[in-house]
Amino acid sequence: MRSLNTPLICLYFLFSSVSWTQSVQKFAEIGDLNIANGEVITGCKIGYRTSGKMNDDKSNVIICPTWFNGTSEGIANLIEKINFIDTTKYPPSLLFLLMTIGPSVLFLSLFEKAKDISKNYSFFIVFGRVPLFYYLLHIPVIHLLAVLAANATGVNTDFMIGSYPFFWQGEWGYSLPIVYFVWIVVITGLYPVCSWYYNIKRKKKSKWLSYL
Repeated sequence: MRSLNTPLICLYFLFSSVSWTQSVQKFAEIGDLNIANGEVITGCKIGYRTSGKMNDDKSNVIICPTWFNGTSEGIANLIEKINFIDTTKYPPSLLFLLMTIGPSVLFLSLFEKAKDISKNYSFFIVFGRVPLFYYLLHIPVIHLLAVLAANATGVNTDFMIGSYPFFWQGEWGYSLPIVYFVWIVVITGLYPVCSWYYNIKRKKKSKWLSYL
């Protein structure tokens, strides 16, 4: 399991370094500032940087003060370059990798210690044997379900056609429990197809089929 650490770290920095850009240093004019010992700092300025996009109601604002003798550039390296707070999928941020690949590594550790894996965990093994086939198959299936759901609720689906991934407009969408429910339905529905393809791969032993 220790050998997985290096690939995970390399994967994160590979994607995060592609799109990272340093934010611009800005200054807020404070003017004359009275301090605790009675003295006055004239022409006081506070340097700051902003990252991400603020909501209309400003509910997603997080203030991150610097450490002693720290600079805004130093803390920006943690927040922006390493994506310490923001969770993004494209490109994958640190938190996204931790909450997706992290649990997968934990389950892998449990399965390695389990007995009769092929008998007790056959459902998961099927997807593990045909990962690319499932990935390529689930994209049009989920896209089609999204279009049908939008049509059923009277949402214009023009922004869904001809692009993937698409970003919905307005407040269209569903709660997290419904998303998990759809996820379970899609996985369960695609299991017979993946099982069928897995049996074909196992019987024919084709080099081309092995890529899927």
